[in-house]
Amino acid sequence: MGKTGRVLSVSVAAFVASVVLLLFGPLQQPLVHAQENQECLACHGAPDFSVKGKNGKEISLYVNAKQLANSIHAGFSCTDCHSDATQIPHLKPPKRVSCAQCHEDQYAAYAKGIHGRAHLSGMKDAPTCTSCHGTHNIEAPDNPASTVSKINQPKTCAKCHGDPKFNRKHNIPVFNPTQAYLHSIHSQELLKGNDKAATCSDCHEAHDLLPASNPDSKIYRKNVPETCGRCHYKQFKQYIDSIHGQALLEGANNAPNCTDCHGEHAIKKVTSKTSPVSPENVSMQTCARCHANETINEKYGIPNDKVLSYENSYHGLAVQGKSTIAANCTSCHGVHNIYPAWDPRSTVNVANLDRTCGKCHPGASKRFASIPVHQTRSLIEAKAESIITKIYILLIISVIGSMFLHNFLIWLQAVIRKYRKLSGEPSLTRFNKNMIIQHFILFLSFTTLAITGFALKFPDAFWVKMLHSIGMTEIIRKTIHHTAGTILIAASIYHFFWLFLTRRGRVELRYMLPVAKDVSDAVHSVEFYLGLK
Repeated sequence: MGKTGRVLSVSVAAFVASVVLLLFGPLQQPLVHAQENQECLACHGAPDFSVKGKNGKEISLYVNAKQLANSIHAGFSCTDCHSDATQIPHLKPPKRVSCAQCHEDQYAAYAKGIHGRAHLSGMKDAPTCTSCHGTHNIEAPDNPASTVSKINQPKTCAKCHGDPKFNRKHNIPVFNPTQAYLHSIHSQELLKGNDKAATCSDCHEAHDLLPASNPDSKIYRKNVPETCGRCHYKQFKQYIDSIHGQALLEGANNAPNCTDCHGEHAIKKVTSKTSPVSPENVSMQTCARCHANETINEKYGIPNDKVLSYENSYHGLAVQGKSTIAANCTSCHGVHNIYPAWDPRSTVNVANLDRTCGKCHPGASKRFASIPVHQTRSLIEAKAESIITKIYILLIISVIGSMFLHNFLIWLQAVIRKYRKLSGEPSLTRFNKNMIIQHFILFLSFTTLAITGFALKFPDAFWVKMLHSIGMTEIIRKTIHHTAGTILIAASIYHFFWLFLTRRGRVELRYMLPVAKDVSDAVHSVEFYLGLK
């Protein structure tokens, strides 16, 4: 039956009902009382039942009877909500349904929140009850099929907050919070079936949502720890007693709360490499944001060199080299239970240092623990280090550079001699087998030692990153470095005794002792390999 036919049928039914009422009922009685939902569904049950709005667009008036029957409101009649739709046909369009007539408390909370205030001020795209809960398909929040169930809330909220244009239009600072949430540990746990995992309303509330700038908001800076503490109570208790928590309560807005370290919507598991609090990121990315900030340090009387001194220490260099077991800030200072060093509860208090260091270094004594981690240098020491560094660089260029140049000349002369077919000329054996093996071991161990040492010192170098990409970890680097060092020392000791205890060694030792003739020999050697002599 077409729409025109249905309207005609309803009109005929209404006419017959009117005649009956005129004959048998009082004149003031309404045309027909729509007491049964089926009477409403006679029209509204048709999928193509619609009217034209003021702007000329079709507005669907269809009600899915199956959804209505399965909804939480299935036991109600249509007029329980549409209380002014008591006449058929309707003499005028029914008013907007007011959920407040049943849900008074929830509506009061909604009206107080940012969504309700926006709607009441006339903002057309502000969410109403039906925007989140649906219309005739409303389910209880604990029903997984509900649009506001824990599992479905991100999708429901994303209808608005998943649109960056919407967020920009309403000056919402977070670009795409729902997309970020979907990559979080909370979302992952929820998808695994953990109904205790946080969803949107657990942090933002359901009806009385308030902006983060409102002191009554659950996500107001000072209130964030308590909000997180509803699930993470143990961590909350540790944090709120810590120097960070106490500073926040005292009004220090620079003091970090939960989201400053863990993030907001895209919170990752601590073991995730992309987490800001993972072992490889917490020191360089998270703690450093505040403790390397001169403005914050000056405000609270914190030394400016703590981050830099850590970065230059073995621990810091190892962490920069992607080590997950080297000590980071939290390894020593604690995670949530951070206290100033003078506090007896602090893990870096002098009385507790041996236990703190002992977590990684079993049996660490108080003397061992007294070694400064954040070692700083005086101006004189820094100047001396700078001079020594320049001398070291100069020596590398002059000694190693000269060696490479000399060896290149030897190689070049060998190529020339081979090209000129002079290789058959008499030659002198410079090294015997023992000496070749010694030099090979010394060269290999020293080169390995240098590479693995520089890999620690310069973790951001491209070739170091390449080594990391093929599987070099700090444990592997350290093991190779120590092994190469041991071999170099052993080879050096052997060479020392070989020089004094063997006849050939004593001859070579005399050759190595500096004499005036060395200068002219060096010049003659270069001239020879350049083909000048």
